[in-house]
Amino acid sequence: MIQAVKQNDLDGIDRALRDNANPNAFDDSSPKKLHIIHIAVIHGDFSSVKKLIDSGASPDATDEDGKTATMYAAEKKNLEILMYLCEQGRSHIGLFSDKNNDTIIDYAQKSRDPQIELYIINKL
Repeated sequence: MIQAVKQNDLDGIDRALRDNANPNAFDDSSPKKLHIIHIAVIHGDFSSVKKLIDSGASPDATDEDGKTATMYAAEKKNLEILMYLCEQGRSHIGLFSDKNNDTIIDYAQKSRDPQIELYIINKL
């Protein structure tokens, strides 16, 4: 399923899920042990993110550094995915911090994207 997510291949994701692939699995080959949801967010494909969440992927899953999918969405300046993830999980309310103690508000500020910053501030 990892290759399908990296290629934004919705049919491949569907096939993997039908074959009982775990939507919460992580990529052992990635340096930070990214979950599949992180990979989808990094690649910026909303349809893949939604399909994974709808199939049971946790929007609050953390990588080896403590980063959530929401943090990756803010970092990648993807407001559409960020908004969707905030509606699905809890990581936007500051319960999660990465290994540097940065929360979603820190990621929003670092993005230097006024829409992302305003959205997160309004969610708190």
